[in-house]
Amino acid sequence: MTLDGFLQNEKQVSEFVTALKGRKEIPLKFVYLEAGAYNWDKIIEDRKYGLGKLENDLLRESLSGIYRAIGQRKYNLIDIGPGNGKKAVTFVNFFLKRYSPIYYWALDISREMLRLTLKNLRPLLGHKVVLDTDIADFEQGNFSQGSRKLRQEGYPRNLLFLLGNTIGNPFDRDRVLTNIRESMTLSDYLVIGLELADLTNIKRIITHYRQPVVKKFILFCLESMGIKSANGVIEVKFNRKKSQIEMRFRFKREVRVLFKGEVFSYSRGDCVLLLISYKSDRTKLERLLEKTGFRMRGFYTNASRSYGLILCQPKRY
Repeated sequence: MTLDGFLQNEKQVSEFVTALKGRKEIPLKFVYLEAGAYNWDKIIEDRKYGLGKLENDLLRESLSGIYRAIGQRKYNLIDIGPGNGKKAVTFVNFFLKRYSPIYYWALDISREMLRLTLKNLRPLLGHKVVLDTDIADFEQGNFSQGSRKLRQEGYPRNLLFLLGNTIGNPFDRDRVLTNIRESMTLSDYLVIGLELADLTNIKRIITHYRQPVVKKFILFCLESMGIKSANGVIEVKFNRKKSQIEMRFRFKREVRVLFKGEVFSYSRGDCVLLLISYKSDRTKLERLLEKTGFRMRGFYTNASRSYGLILCQPKRY
């Protein structure tokens, strides 16, 4: 498959070209498109990567506490960037034991990710689950039209999930949280899943990103352009100042490719930023949430405090 085949519209093409040609970076959201979704599916299931299972286990342990914190009411469930849908199976099953029907809505930039979600949720469709999906880029704007429709057709409140360390990946976290807040009412809640910063054990954090499945996933866009992995090396480092993992592709030789009528030329030593993954602690998270119009209502961690689920709610400015 060529890159022309997986970018879905001209706006995505323009955003991709501008970022890569103008800033030498590729927004991570593009590697989930088309065949890239199945690379991500392999990462979630990979034992050495481990974060997928870690978060799902924490979700199972924390849902009872989250449900008590939100008043044990009936909520529509909105899954923002659902991954392969297996975490949705966990929380949909939890709420099915407490009320029905369940109104579940998944939104993602990748239609293939949504297909994986539907595949894994399909066994629940006979158990009073009303399921819907939409292609949406929540980095670009709010989805209030869909969330309002869900409140009209389902229950008056929405419970949103932003799992998989998704909030740590965009270059502009503030904008993403603002878009989500603009899609919520004051009676809605948001659950954020995030790997926590342990600055005393950076090696453990970096290990997740040095796995072969992660490297294959992260190279998807460059390889689709015709830039072979053998043309460079992947560098992984932790930026302490910004508290984030950074992955770059450093060219070992000159490379020149043509895409969408534009020439992309790289010299030996040039780098392309392929991924950032922000890691935070409770104090930094509270500041970020406060800045974007949320208040924290609950904080749930695993025993090692390496991963967290944050329950928050919009507040009035």
